Amino acid sequence: LEQQDIAKVLAAFDSYIDDLAELIEKKRGIRDGALDDLMSCQTRLDGYSDVWCEAELSDICKVYDGTHQTPKYVPQGIKFVSVENITDIYGSEKYISFSAYELDFKVYPEKGDILMTRIGDIGTPCIVETDEPLAYYVSLALFKSIKVNSRFLDYFIMSSQFQKELDDRTLHHATPKKINKGEIGKCKVRYPKDANEQAAIADILRAMDEEIEALEIERDKMIQIREGAMDDLL
Repeated sequence: LEQQDIAKVLAAFDSYIDDLAELIEKKRGIRDGALDDLMSCQTRLDGYSDVWCEAELSDICKVYDGTHQTPKYVPQGIKFVSVENITDIYGSEKYISFSAYELDFKVYPEKGDILMTRIGDIGTPCIVETDEPLAYYVSLALFKSIKVNSRFLDYFIMSSQFQKELDDRTLHHATPKKINKGEIGKCKVRYPKDANEQAAIADILRAMDEEIEALEIERDKMIQIREGAMDDLL
Protein backbone atom coordinates (compact mmCIF):
# COMPACT_ATOMS: atom_id res chain seq x y z
CA LEU A 1 0.00 0.00 0.00
CA GLU A 2 2.80 2.40 0.86
CA GLN A 3 4.48 1.65 -2.47
CA GLN A 4 1.23 2.50 -4.27
CA ASP A 5 0.92 5.79 -2.37
CA ILE A 6 4.50 6.73 -3.24
CA ALA A 7 3.90 5.87 -6.88
CA LYS A 8 0.74 8.03 -6.90
CA VAL A 9 2.60 11.02 -5.44
CA LEU A 10 5.40 10.77 -7.99
CA ALA A 11 2.92 10.20 -10.82
CA ALA A 12 1.07 13.38 -9.82
CA PHE A 13 4.33 15.33 -10.01
CA ASP A 14 5.12 13.82 -13.40
CA SER A 15 1.68 14.63 -14.76
CA TYR A 16 1.88 18.25 -13.60
CA ILE A 17 5.40 18.66 -15.05
CA ASP A 18 4.28 17.15 -18.37
CA ASP A 19 1.29 19.51 -18.47
CA LEU A 20 3.59 22.48 -17.86
CA ALA A 21 5.96 21.35 -20.63
CA GLU A 22 3.03 21.00 -23.04
CA LEU A 23 1.71 24.44 -22.09
CA ILE A 24 5.15 26.00 -22.56
CA GLU A 25 5.43 24.58 -26.07
CA LYS A 26 1.93 25.81 -26.89
CA LYS A 27 2.74 29.31 -25.61
CA ARG A 28 6.00 29.34 -27.59
CA GLY A 29 4.11 28.48 -30.76
CA ILE A 30 1.61 31.28 -30.14
CA ARG A 31 4.43 33.73 -29.43
CA ASP A 32 6.35 32.73 -32.57
CA GLY A 33 3.22 33.14 -34.67
CA ALA A 34 2.51 36.54 -33.16
CA LEU A 35 6.11 37.60 -33.74
CA ASP A 36 5.97 36.86 -37.46
CA ASP A 37 2.46 38.27 -37.89
CA LEU A 38 3.37 41.53 -36.16
CA MET A 39 6.75 41.92 -37.85
CA SER A 40 5.34 41.21 -41.31
CA CYS A 41 2.57 43.76 -40.74
CA GLN A 42 -0.07 41.07 -41.33
CA THR A 43 -1.47 41.97 -37.91
CA ARG A 44 -1.81 45.62 -36.90
CA LEU A 45 -2.47 46.79 -33.37
CA ASP A 46 -5.67 48.70 -32.69
CA GLY A 47 -5.20 52.44 -32.97
CA TYR A 48 -2.20 52.31 -35.33
CA SER A 49 -2.38 52.83 -39.07
CA ASP A 50 0.81 54.72 -39.91
CA VAL A 51 3.03 53.52 -42.74
CA TRP A 52 5.87 51.06 -42.27
CA CYS A 53 9.36 51.85 -43.54
CA GLU A 54 12.08 49.59 -44.90
CA ALA A 55 15.80 50.22 -44.58
CA GLU A 56 19.07 48.35 -44.47
CA LEU A 57 20.20 47.64 -40.93
CA SER A 58 23.26 49.84 -41.46
CA ASP A 59 20.92 52.79 -42.13
CA ILE A 60 19.21 52.50 -38.74
CA CYS A 61 22.20 51.63 -36.57
CA LYS A 62 25.97 51.28 -36.61
CA VAL A 63 27.33 47.73 -36.82
CA TYR A 64 30.58 46.72 -35.12
CA ASP A 65 32.31 43.48 -34.22
CA GLY A 66 34.49 42.63 -31.25
CA THR A 67 38.18 41.98 -30.81
CA HIS A 68 39.75 39.50 -33.24
CA GLN A 69 42.45 38.55 -30.75
CA THR A 70 41.98 35.90 -28.07
CA PRO A 71 42.48 37.94 -24.90
CA LYS A 72 44.62 37.21 -21.89
CA TYR A 73 42.17 36.31 -19.16
CA VAL A 74 42.57 37.49 -15.58
CA PRO A 75 40.84 36.41 -12.32
CA GLN A 76 38.76 39.58 -12.15
CA GLY A 77 38.20 42.76 -14.11
CA ILE A 78 35.97 43.45 -17.12
CA LYS A 79 33.61 40.64 -18.14
CA PHE A 80 34.44 39.17 -21.55
CA VAL A 81 31.56 37.75 -23.58
CA SER A 82 31.37 35.73 -26.76
CA VAL A 83 28.82 33.66 -28.66
CA GLU A 84 28.28 31.13 -25.85
CA ASN A 85 27.24 33.91 -23.44
CA ILE A 86 24.49 35.40 -25.60
CA THR A 87 21.63 34.10 -23.42
CA ASP A 88 23.25 35.49 -20.25
CA ILE A 89 25.90 38.08 -21.07
CA TYR A 90 26.28 39.13 -17.45
CA GLY A 91 26.86 35.55 -16.37
CA SER A 92 30.23 35.28 -18.11
CA GLU A 93 33.02 34.06 -15.85
CA LYS A 94 35.81 35.28 -18.13
CA TYR A 95 37.53 38.60 -17.47
CA ILE A 96 40.15 40.85 -19.03
CA SER A 97 42.12 43.58 -17.28
CA PHE A 98 40.95 47.20 -17.14
CA SER A 99 44.06 48.26 -19.04
CA ALA A 100 43.39 45.75 -21.85
CA TYR A 101 39.78 46.93 -22.02
CA GLU A 102 40.77 50.59 -22.34
CA LEU A 103 43.39 49.73 -24.96
CA ASP A 104 41.33 47.42 -27.19
CA PHE A 105 37.74 48.65 -26.86
CA LYS A 106 37.10 52.14 -28.18
CA VAL A 107 33.56 50.98 -29.05
CA TYR A 108 31.81 48.98 -26.34
CA PRO A 109 28.31 47.83 -25.40
CA GLU A 110 26.11 50.32 -23.57
CA LYS A 111 22.55 50.16 -22.24
CA GLY A 112 20.08 49.91 -25.12
CA ASP A 113 22.59 48.48 -27.60
CA ILE A 114 22.11 45.01 -29.10
CA LEU A 115 24.61 42.16 -29.32
CA MET A 116 24.01 39.45 -31.95
CA THR A 117 25.82 36.19 -32.67
CA ARG A 118 27.62 36.05 -36.03
CA ILE A 119 29.99 33.06 -35.90
CA GLY A 120 28.88 29.47 -35.26
CA ASP A 121 25.45 30.47 -34.09
CA ILE A 122 24.01 33.15 -36.38
CA GLY A 123 21.38 35.72 -35.48
CA THR A 124 20.66 35.27 -31.77
CA PRO A 125 20.21 38.78 -30.33
CA CYS A 126 20.45 40.18 -26.82
CA ILE A 127 19.69 43.67 -25.55
CA VAL A 128 22.34 45.24 -23.33
CA GLU A 129 20.40 46.03 -20.16
CA THR A 130 22.94 48.01 -18.11
CA ASP A 131 25.99 50.21 -18.50
CA GLU A 132 28.22 47.64 -16.79
CA PRO A 133 31.42 47.49 -18.89
CA LEU A 134 31.55 44.50 -21.23
CA ALA A 135 34.30 43.35 -23.58
CA TYR A 136 33.19 41.22 -26.51
CA TYR A 137 34.73 38.83 -29.01
CA VAL A 138 34.58 38.88 -32.81
CA SER A 139 31.90 36.18 -32.70
CA LEU A 140 29.44 38.89 -31.69
CA ALA A 141 28.20 41.91 -33.62
CA LEU A 142 27.31 45.09 -31.75
CA PHE A 143 24.51 47.42 -32.89
CA LYS A 144 24.79 50.99 -31.59
CA SER A 145 23.14 54.37 -32.22
CA ILE A 146 19.88 52.55 -32.97
CA LYS A 147 17.32 54.84 -34.58
CA VAL A 148 14.31 52.63 -33.83
CA ASN A 149 13.06 51.16 -30.57
CA SER A 150 15.79 48.75 -29.41
CA ARG A 151 13.34 46.13 -28.16
CA PHE A 152 11.43 46.28 -31.43
CA LEU A 153 14.66 45.73 -33.37
CA ASP A 154 15.63 42.89 -31.02
CA TYR A 155 12.35 41.12 -31.86
CA PHE A 156 12.59 41.93 -35.56
CA ILE A 157 15.98 40.20 -35.62
CA MET A 158 14.22 37.07 -34.31
CA SER A 159 11.56 37.20 -37.05
CA SER A 160 11.64 34.58 -39.81
CA GLN A 161 12.10 37.21 -42.53
CA PHE A 162 15.24 38.67 -40.95
CA GLN A 163 16.56 35.22 -40.02
CA LYS A 164 16.13 34.08 -43.64
CA GLU A 165 18.09 37.03 -44.94
CA LEU A 166 20.85 36.39 -42.42
CA ASP A 167 20.93 32.76 -43.54
CA ASP A 168 21.11 33.76 -47.21
CA ARG A 169 24.11 35.98 -46.45
CA THR A 170 25.87 33.47 -44.18
CA LEU A 171 29.05 31.76 -45.34
CA HIS A 172 27.89 28.19 -44.74
CA HIS A 173 31.08 26.68 -46.17
CA ALA A 174 33.20 28.40 -43.52
CA THR A 175 34.21 26.43 -40.42
CA PRO A 176 32.54 27.49 -38.25
CA LYS A 177 29.90 29.18 -40.39
CA LYS A 178 29.82 32.95 -40.15
CA ILE A 179 28.32 36.12 -41.55
CA ASN A 180 30.54 39.09 -42.30
CA LYS A 181 29.85 42.38 -40.56
CA GLY A 182 29.17 44.16 -43.86
CA GLU A 183 26.61 41.55 -44.89
CA ILE A 184 24.75 41.97 -41.60
CA GLY A 185 24.38 45.68 -42.33
CA LYS A 186 22.79 44.94 -45.71
CA CYS A 187 19.91 42.98 -44.20
CA LYS A 188 16.54 44.72 -44.49
CA VAL A 189 14.53 45.89 -41.50
CA ARG A 190 10.84 46.82 -41.71
CA TYR A 191 9.45 49.00 -38.95
CA PRO A 192 6.47 51.26 -38.24
CA LYS A 193 7.22 54.94 -38.63
CA ASP A 194 5.35 55.59 -35.39
CA ALA A 195 7.74 55.00 -32.48
CA ASN A 196 4.75 54.33 -30.19
CA GLU A 197 3.70 51.41 -32.38
CA GLN A 198 7.25 50.04 -32.28
CA ALA A 199 7.14 50.15 -28.47
CA ALA A 200 3.64 48.66 -28.30
CA ILE A 201 4.63 45.69 -30.48
CA ALA A 202 7.73 45.08 -28.36
CA ASP A 203 5.65 45.27 -25.15
CA ILE A 204 3.16 42.65 -26.39
CA LEU A 205 5.92 40.23 -27.36
CA ARG A 206 7.81 40.86 -24.12
CA ALA A 207 4.67 40.08 -22.10
CA MET A 208 4.39 36.76 -23.95
CA ASP A 209 8.04 35.97 -23.22
CA GLU A 210 7.62 36.83 -19.54
CA GLU A 211 4.65 34.45 -19.32
CA ILE A 212 6.74 31.66 -20.88
CA GLU A 213 9.67 32.41 -18.58
CA ALA A 214 7.38 32.21 -15.53
CA LEU A 215 6.09 28.81 -16.69
CA GLU A 216 9.66 27.59 -17.24
CA ILE A 217 10.59 28.67 -13.72
CA GLU A 218 7.55 26.83 -12.34
CA ARG A 219 8.45 23.70 -14.35
CA ASP A 220 12.05 23.74 -13.11
CA LYS A 221 10.87 24.31 -9.53
CA MET A 222 8.50 21.35 -9.73
CA ILE A 223 11.23 19.12 -11.17
CA GLN A 224 13.42 19.98 -8.17
CA ILE A 225 10.58 19.34 -5.71
CA ARG A 226 9.82 16.02 -7.40
CA GLU A 227 13.47 14.96 -7.16
CA GLY A 228 13.53 15.94 -3.47
CA ALA A 229 10.30 14.06 -2.82
CA MET A 230 11.63 10.96 -4.55
CA ASP A 231 14.76 11.03 -2.38
CA ASP A 232 12.68 11.43 0.78
CA LEU A 233 10.13 8.78 -0.13
CA LEU A 234 12.57 6.22 -1.44
